[in-house]
Amino acid sequence: MWYVTFSCVGSSYNICAYDDSGNLLTSNVLNTASAPKDLLQKAELRGMGFAPDGDFYAVNSKENISQILQFSGKENTDHSRQYKGIFTSNNSVNAIVHPFASTVDSASGTLFVSSQDTNVVTQVFGPFGKESPGTAAPIASFLENIQNAKFLDGTFVASAYTNLPAYSGKGMQGITPVAQPQGLDASPNDGSKVQNSVRGILYTGGNLYVADEPGNALKIYDGTSGDYKSSLTLAGPIHLLGLGTKVYVSCAGDKKASPPVSPSVQCFDLVSLQLSTVVSDSSLTSVSGIAFGADGNFYVADRTAQTIRRYAPTTTPFTPLGIFIDSQSENNKDGLPDQPEFLLYVGYGVAG
Repeated sequence: MWYVTFSCVGSSYNICAYDDSGNLLTSNVLNTASAPKDLLQKAELRGMGFAPDGDFYAVNSKENISQILQFSGKENTDHSRQYKGIFTSNNSVNAIVHPFASTVDSASGTLFVSSQDTNVVTQVFGPFGKESPGTAAPIASFLENIQNAKFLDGTFVASAYTNLPAYSGKGMQGITPVAQPQGLDASPNDGSKVQNSVRGILYTGGNLYVADEPGNALKIYDGTSGDYKSSLTLAGPIHLLGLGTKVYVSCAGDKKASPPVSPSVQCFDLVSLQLSTVVSDSSLTSVSGIAFGADGNFYVADRTAQTIRRYAPTTTPFTPLGIFIDSQSENNKDGLPDQPEFLLYVGYGVAG
C-alpha cells in the first residue's frame, strides 16, 4: 500500500492511500474525528513515517502552524489511522518553522526535523526515553563549542544565514550564522522570503545526511556531535531514501546551468563511496518523493506532471516502466488529486 502527501492546492489536505495496483483506497489516512477542530485545515503535509514506538508521524509544514503529528501505528479497517496528538510544534520548539522532513535515530529515539524557513535541522527527544518527548534536545556539541553563539532550540545543523524572514518578530534576533560548509545555504539570502533551503534528511550508520538544495550538496554530519564531515556535489538535492548501505537522492537538476542539468535520482554507496545515476529519464519533468515498493521496483513522484513513475532496478540507470499513478481526471477518479510530495510504502495493517 502506498501513502502519498501532496502540495495541497487541490487535495483534501490529507494523505491518500493506494493499493499495489495504484487504485485509491482512501483519501483520508489521517482520521481526525477525535482531534482538535480544524487540525488539518489547509494543512501542508510533507514527510511521514514510523518511529521506533510503532506510531505513525506526519509533518504539517503549514508555516503558521508547523507541527509533527502523531497517529496510531495500527491501521483501521477503512485504512485510516487514529489521531493521538501533536508530538511537537513551533509552540514548543522555536526552530521548527515550515518543516519539511524528519528522520529518527532508532537507537536513541531522537527525532531530527528539517525546517525550510529557519533553514536548520533540529533534534527533539523521541517518543520514549527519560526526557520529555517532543521537547528540544540540547544543541549539537559542535555548535556549543562556538564562543558567544546563540542558536534556536535544539539546533543540530545551523544555517549560514540568519537574516531570513522566519527569524523576524519571533524573538530570534542575534542568532549566530555558521559559515559553509558546516552551515546550510539558503536562497535568496537577502532578507526576502526563502525559496530554496534545507530539504530531506536521513539518519543512518551514525551519520546525518542533509539535502542542502541551494548549496547543491548532500552534506554528511556526525550523528552525535553535529560536526560537518564531508559532502557530495549534486544538482538540487531534495528527497533522501536510505536502504541498506545505499542512500538515494532525488535531485531537481539545474535548468539555468550550461548545459542544463535534468532532474534525476542519484545513489551513494556507503561501502564503495561511489555515486551513480539510477534514474535519468527524459519523461520526468521534476522529481520529489522516492521509494521502493513490495515488488522490488523503484517509484518516483513527478511533482510538476502530477504523476508517479515506476522503474525496474535491473540495470543502471533503472529501466523505465511508465506511469504507475496518473493525475486525477474526469476519466480517472483514482488518480493523484494534486502535486505529489512524499511517497511511503506501508504494509497492510501493520506499523511499518
